[in-house]
Amino acid sequence: MKSATVGLSLALLIIAVNAHANPKDVQALLKPCSAEETCQFYQTKFKDEYAGAFKRRYSSQRNVAYMLEDRDSHSDHGVVRNWIAACAWRAVIVNSRSKEVDDSDRSNLEFACRRLPATGKAAAAILAGQLMGEIYKRPLAAGFQFP
Repeated sequence: MKSATVGLSLALLIIAVNAHANPKDVQALLKPCSAEETCQFYQTKFKDEYAGAFKRRYSSQRNVAYMLEDRDSHSDHGVVRNWIAACAWRAVIVNSRSKEVDDSDRSNLEFACRRLPATGKAAAAILAGQLMGEIYKRPLAAGFQFP
């Protein structure tokens, strides 16, 4: 039983990492839209914010993380709910060294990451490392721990 659990955890980690093989691929984070204008509006907004997040825009990074959390599950925002990616973006924000980072960012990191199992946190750590390298050209802070 224990080996089956370890095998399943490893499989989930590999799937999660492969799903984010290219962290700049915004299309992988969008879900199909019907002709609904609201969905298309939010997808366009997400794409704009995603581009801004890679340009070190603090507010864009926060918005990307929030939209990936999709706290309003009753509406179709056209963005895939992805707690691993949300957790990774929250880690990037906290590690960004932006003067705008405050206690709410640390609380949001806790909110996004605490629901993940160990394999999810490991996948988020890998993705956050990729994002930090791409955006800030440096790794996560030494000793950084996911909540």
